[in-house]
Amino acid sequence: MILNCHHVSLTVKDPERSVSFYQNILGFQVKETFQTEKSRIVFLTLNDFTLEMICPKEYVQPLAPKGVIAHLAFGTDDVEEEVKRLKEKGVSFTKEPYVALNGSVKVAFFEGPDGEEIELAETLK
Repeated sequence: MILNCHHVSLTVKDPERSVSFYQNILGFQVKETFQTEKSRIVFLTLNDFTLEMICPKEYVQPLAPKGVIAHLAFGTDDVEEEVKRLKEKGVSFTKEPYVALNGSVKVAFFEGPDGEEIELAETLK
């Protein structure tokens, strides 16, 4: 039986830059770091969500420009306030907040350090 989503993995070019972004801008905490023969692996957590970052010693551009996963979506109770907070930290948004899915959610989009698309989503009542 599947219990949950254990983690999502991203291949990154520069682990220090990516960890700094996810930690200092989005509020993740470093859980574990591993060094293997071929790569550095960092696990970060935010509440019950785990993000794995893999930085190969010899970085190879992923096959698809943004990978197979279209985007990462993080829930918030107020998209407008979170957009304001992130802009104060220097984040530029590719899509400003708008209502989607027949009025059931408000979303906004920006990019992470390696071009990964990140969504903020607020479920509307």
